[in-house]
Amino acid sequence: MEAIAIGSDHKAVRDAIIIQHAANRGTLHQVPKEAFTTKALTLKSKTGHTLLHAAAWRGWLNQIPTNVLTAETLLVADDNGFTPLHAAAF
Repeated sequence: MEAIAIGSDHKAVRDAIIIQHAANRGTLHQVPKEAFTTKALTLKSKTGHTLLHAAAWRGWLNQIPTNVLTAETLLVADDNGFTPLHAAAF
C-alpha cells in the first residue's frame, strides 16, 4: 500500500501500519483485534486505496474481524470509484 494520508489520526495511522506490515508478512491473524478500527481501515493512500482494498485484492478479507466489515468500511471508493467489494468480486 502507498503512503497513508498526512494529517490523519495518529492511532489510526499506527494501527494501519501494524495491519499493513502484518499483511505483508502473512501474519494478519496475529494482529490484536483492537487494531482493526473503522478509522484504520478507511484511511486512504495517495490513490485512494484503503487496507480493505488491498485485503480484497489478495483474497484476505476473511482474515479481517467481521465486526469491522460494515458498509462504512466496505463501500469506501478509491480515486477510480472502486470499493473493496468491487476488488473482492474479481
